[in-house]
Amino acid sequence: MRENARVSNEATTSPEPTSTRASNLPLLCGALGLASLLLSPFIIGLLPGALGLRTSIDARRIGFRGILISGGMTLSVIGLTLSIVAALVWGGMLATILMSREAERDAVIWRGREIKPFTLQLDSESSFDFAAFREQHPTHRLVLLFWSSAFDPCKEGVAHAIEAADGIDEVTLLGIAPEDTLASGHAFLGADAANIPTAYGTQRLPPPLETAGVRPTIVVVHPDGHIELVLLGVRGTAELKRAFVGAGFSP
Repeated sequence: MRENARVSNEATTSPEPTSTRASNLPLLCGALGLASLLLSPFIIGLLPGALGLRTSIDARRIGFRGILISGGMTLSVIGLTLSIVAALVWGGMLATILMSREAERDAVIWRGREIKPFTLQLDSESSFDFAAFREQHPTHRLVLLFWSSAFDPCKEGVAHAIEAADGIDEVTLLGIAPEDTLASGHAFLGADAANIPTAYGTQRLPPPLETAGVRPTIVVVHPDGHIELVLLGVRGTAELKRAFVGAGFSP
């Protein structure tokens, strides 16, 4: 009876995992967790992280405990999280690079494009007519400055453009702020708002101007109505002065 009871008791007791393959699980969990953490900046930590998490869960289900199991699971979760963050960061950087290259390409191919006649409503309740402007000022360059209060560097870009145009008689500045209203524009530019007539809000622009996406973007239009130069981002006053008199143009 006692021998039978002992056999029965041993049969109902959960056996400890003893196979060579199973005994390697704690070490595998720790290794996968560490690999996930180390590889997370390179995004590929997603793979060992997912495997480490699943291995840790399976190991706990079959009875394994210990620092390698809990530590491996923790590292796998951290590595997975950091890998996802890295993927978002790298993806954003790649998108920014691709968009900037596209914008730079547009800045080159826009040169020489003819600007068709257009009319804009200005903040001063007057309007700007491109055709009339060319008739009245046949020797003037028109400088179109695209800006937005959502991008703080635009404030410096506008200030530099105003300063560069000062003293050059045959240049006319015109601001274009599709994302702004009169109130937000004046609050953003401050005193400079009075020094540059601006078209606020979405208005109809001729191609290729309607696709200008970078803020700030400066488009210099030659007196003959063709785009002479396109400058992306904030530029220094000296560079803008050269551009406004045609000296900055490189065919």
